Order: sequence, then C-alpha cells, then structure tokens
Amino acid sequence: ETTARAAWSDDGLYVSFTCAEPDTELLRKDRESQSKANRLRMVIAADDDGSSHYRLNFDMNGFVDLYEKAKGEKTWNDPRALKTKPSSAVAIEPDQWTAEWFIPWACIGGKPKPNSSRKATVLRLRPSPYEYTTWSPLVDVNLWDTEHLGTWIFAPAM
Repeated sequence: ETTARAAWSDDGLYVSFTCAEPDTELLRKDRESQSKANRLRMVIAADDDGSSHYRLNFDMNGFVDLYEKAKGEKTWNDPRALKTKPSSAVAIEPDQWTAEWFIPWACIGGKPKPNSSRKATVLRLRPSPYEYTTWSPLVDVNLWDTEHLGTWIFAPAM
C-alpha cells in the first residue's frame, strides 16, 4: 500500500509518500541498491493545456532527474539541466518508508493560477516481487501516455 499527498504554495509543490514495506531491514542493510529499485515518479503537465509534461524521478537517496516532452511526442527528452533542483527527504521506519518532496515551480512550468488544473500522476516502483502502483489509470510504467493522467486542481488556501 502506498499513500501520496500533495499541497502547494507560492514557492512550489509539496508531495509526500508513505510506502508500506514488509522488509525494511533489507532497505537499511542495502540502501544503495535498494534505492535504485525502490523509486517514485511524478508526471505533471506544464499548464492547463498540457502543451508539455515533466517526469520527475526520485529514489530513496533523493532527486535523480527530470525529463520533459512536448504534447504529442512519444518519448521523453534527455534529462534537463536545472538551476534550481527539487529537494527530498526519506525515512525508513519499522514497517514503511516515507518520502517528502519539494519541487520549485520553475522546474515544472511555473506556478499555477488558483483553481486552475494540470494533468498529473504519481507512481511507486518496487522490486521483488516487481510491482508498481499509480494514482491515475495507466498501462505503462514509463508514463509515455499522458492521455491517461488524472487531474489536479490547484485550489486556493482556505
């Protein structure tokens, strides 16, 4: 079971994950190789129109890379060089691991207007047995098909 939550501010997008894990001892013992196998991804549109999309990859050691593709393209472009990078923190607990991300708006197309929407999803990849879970329906773990993303609405603070 994986739970994801998202919130936003003037500065960027905050995403947190709680990832149930039956063998957290293995994660502690072999964090480097497990880090590459236990990964989290997010795909989000740059704007309401979905003119381009960003795919962010994180592992248990933090931010890895960010790819971009224009609407209608079938492949992700090479990773973007970023002036400001997302940050993250990971904790391993007795029966789960957690991750928290901060993604500056400059990395993903700029700050949305209140009540605007963007197509998006989050994804967890886990080895042995191989599985992946995602928030929106999709058939491809590489998230090529952006047509099946869910909709995030950026509601103003209450």
